[in-house]
Amino acid sequence: MKASLLLIGLLSAGLALAAPPAPKSQGIEGKDYKWNAEGGEKSEALKLKGDKKRAKKAMKPVAPATCPPAPAVRTAPSRNSPASTPPC
Repeated sequence: MKASLLLIGLLSAGLALAAPPAPKSQGIEGKDYKWNAEGGEKSEALKLKGDKKRAKKAMKPVAPATCPPAPAVRTAPSRNSPASTPPC
């Protein structure tokens, strides 16, 4: 008897504290939202062509900072590290 009263009390308290759902905002959740729509900055960027020589020259000082040098001695892999280092 006590268990059923406790259960009823907990269920009614849970229903009393339940809040109504939050209102949906416009944007991604809107009905008129078009993912990957054409136009604007995206279309302008897709029209451009790359310049390999300029890109290589620009990346030359940056690339060594992003890829650490390879270790001089290869050690056995531990549980937390991969068996080999990924190539840069």
